[in-house]
Amino acid sequence: MSDTDDNNPDQLLSSSAANDWHSKRPLLMEYESNARMDGFGIGNVANFMGGFILSQVLGLFVIVLVSVWISKYLGGIGFATNSQLFNFHPLLMTLGMVFLFGDAILVYRVLRNERKKILKILHAVLNGSALVLALLGSWAVYRFHYNMNIPNLYSLHSWIGGLTMVLFTGQFAIGFVSFLIPGLAPTYRRLILPYHVYIGLTLFVMVGATALLGITEKAIFSLSGKDGAPNYSDLTGATFVINMLGISVLLFVAVIVYLVTNNQFKRRPLPEEQALQLQNEETSSLN
Repeated sequence: MSDTDDNNPDQLLSSSAANDWHSKRPLLMEYESNARMDGFGIGNVANFMGGFILSQVLGLFVIVLVSVWISKYLGGIGFATNSQLFNFHPLLMTLGMVFLFGDAILVYRVLRNERKKILKILHAVLNGSALVLALLGSWAVYRFHYNMNIPNLYSLHSWIGGLTMVLFTGQFAIGFVSFLIPGLAPTYRRLILPYHVYIGLTLFVMVGATALLGITEKAIFSLSGKDGAPNYSDLTGATFVINMLGISVLLFVAVIVYLVTNNQFKRRPLPEEQALQLQNEETSSLN
């Protein structure tokens, strides 16, 4: 994003370009009106907000379920035992890579009337927070394996999870440089944006798959019938919590994907953003 994003369009344009902006202003206003009426009318507002509220309820339910699972059936979190150390992993991964990552994806559609610069910063903050929590969660499971002399990166859960972490880190770094640091030409940003969106959504689906694999893996290990523990197949309270957690993660991912792939809910550019786009196009044509 350039440093001029938040300025008045008339101050950004030359006098001739400013006159051209004023001549096009009625068309922009008409476009904005039509876009808001046709692209995000009253019915779409209700549908989107209903979906958004559902996503937040599901996300909070996921956090509650993983907290209940850890506190009631897995011994809680802490540093007193290796099991408690491991339990940081599902908690931090759920908070970061599932809930915060999902909300980061929704930022542009939920806060559609905010300036794009503010949305970019909030999007980066949420994704950055998700990355920090995920790194801490990864450290917890690595340290647990080290303490227990268990090999790392042998399961399908760890392979897909490791790949997702590497790609997510790269996606965050490239997105930060491309869209937050001034200097990159708008042409290149427009070229990068579709790939950024596609990769981000793909990563979120990979997060959901990784979470389901991890939940299943931990369920099998913890409900093995050994050392007084029940079997997974005994349909105890732990089984119910685990299965509800998996279903809730699946539904949360599905609702987020629906909200961000439905073009009826797509954010429309604000008038000043349209003006800047016109200026950039005119500048590019002159060059």
